[in-house]
Amino acid sequence: MIMKKILFTLAMCLSVAVAYPQPPGQAHGQREMPPHHRQQRKICAGEENIGIIVETLNSLSFTEQKMNVAKMCVQVMPICTNDLKLIVATFEFDNDRLEYLKFAHDYVTDPWNYHLLSDSFSFSTNYNALMNHISGPRR
Repeated sequence: MIMKKILFTLAMCLSVAVAYPQPPGQAHGQREMPPHHRQQRKICAGEENIGIIVETLNSLSFTEQKMNVAKMCVQVMPICTNDLKLIVATFEFDNDRLEYLKFAHDYVTDPWNYHLLSDSFSFSTNYNALMNHISGPRR
């Protein structure tokens, strides 16, 4: 049953080809897009798709499985920072959240809003580690 759910979620992730427009204006706390990103449109997977992903992740017992599915989804779907907040909340431990958010930064559609993830951690040292990672030299 769990394998069917994982396969369905991954298939759904791979089949998303439609950009879901965001409502006009900025959501509370979001900064304006920096000038070098203005030509890009911020797109997100949409509440329904993220809901399916979160439901699937919550049904998985093992962190390694959860991490693999979450990484696959961020690689193949247009996921924004607000979507990441929901996904990362499915991880039980800060270290797992930190690992996932470090990985997801290269794929998220609005990396300039990563500061909104500060409340995703139990310990500020993990948030600081994330900020150090993303502000460090590019790989």
